[in-house]
Amino acid sequence: NSKGRDLYDTMGYVPADSKNLDLEALAQYMDWGLAVHASICRMWKGHTASGCDIEINRNATAEEEENERITAMIKKARALEEESPEQATRLYRDATQAIVELDNRGPYGKWCRQAKIPVGRWSMLLEKHKQLRGCLKLLRWYERYQDHVGINKATRGAIEKPKARLGKKRTGG
Repeated sequence: NSKGRDLYDTMGYVPADSKNLDLEALAQYMDWGLAVHASICRMWKGHTASGCDIEINRNATAEEEENERITAMIKKARALEEESPEQATRLYRDATQAIVELDNRGPYGKWCRQAKIPVGRWSMLLEKHKQLRGCLKLLRWYERYQDHVGINKATRGAIEKPKARLGKKRTGG
């Protein structure tokens, strides 16, 4: 091949305005070197044009599956807060540890992680059950952690208020 591509030839392009394909996500996925499979699922011919519909699939990665597992852990912890606060606390801790480990897998791990660190729910549960030292330690840890997913405004308020209260209790104010 004169273009130096012995293994393939470009046969066409997907329009950039394609509404059924997240091209940015697909490009990012391929940039990570992950497998993408394409197959023709329908060919068609009209009066003025002909073409085909191409189905593009990708396999879920271990990082994506881990994100799903973390999300399920957080959901289960929230459901257990009233009946088993100790188990809920343990699940929040395990989910947070799994999030940190996923973030530490590198850029792709961070890209896959959509689960939010349950700092608001977890700190509320710790404070409610008088585990004030643990609550303050969690809040201070979260302030230092570089969380690229972040938290919403309501959760930020749920963090700032107990931190201020707990700070006063510890200093006797």
